Amino acid sequence: MSESLQDIKIETAVKEIVAAAQSILTKEIIEKWVSDYSQLWQQMINDLAPIPAPWEEIHGRPMFEFDGIYIHFAVLMKYFETETICEIAMNEYQSILVANSKKHDKLRLQQWVRKYELIYSKNLLPTPIEEGDVNNVKTICDVSYAVSADNFTKSMEFYDIFTDLFWVQQILPDRIAEIRKERREQWNKLRGGL
Repeated sequence: MSESLQDIKIETAVKEIVAAAQSILTKEIIEKWVSDYSQLWQQMINDLAPIPAPWEEIHGRPMFEFDGIYIHFAVLMKYFETETICEIAMNEYQSILVANSKKHDKLRLQQWVRKYELIYSKNLLPTPIEEGDVNNVKTICDVSYAVSADNFTKSMEFYDIFTDLFWVQQILPDRIAEIRKERREQWNKLRGGL
């Protein structure tokens, strides 16, 4: 069975990143790879739209690997893009912590969380690199690569602090109630459409 041009491009993309992953991947390498293959990924998604996962069983390993790597690298790019914003946010957070008046700390923290909620909810997903992983080696679909955690220090710190304040300490109970209501409505619409 002959391979399609798309299959060949997908295999080439995976081989290219496997070769690049022989050393620590930089922002520039990841950014270029995502940019070079964004149209290919979009075309693949469009072609597969009506087909449910698991793609590996239907279309083979290279497509499955390509999709997993592309999605993970797109997440990494979000972290690269938001690192500067997260650095500013963390400086503001630290200034709140060192403020003298404990009475106003909760109010200032609530304001901080409201200010950065959109960054958190739209740009950041769980940390892309495990802090305890000494070598910062990540494996996606059997493709192993390393990215320096130094690239994400502020965004990872921001994610952890924001998650704790918002979801654990529930510093904005009104927003949590709104989010839960929205999710319940979405779930009910999905169930109603079945």
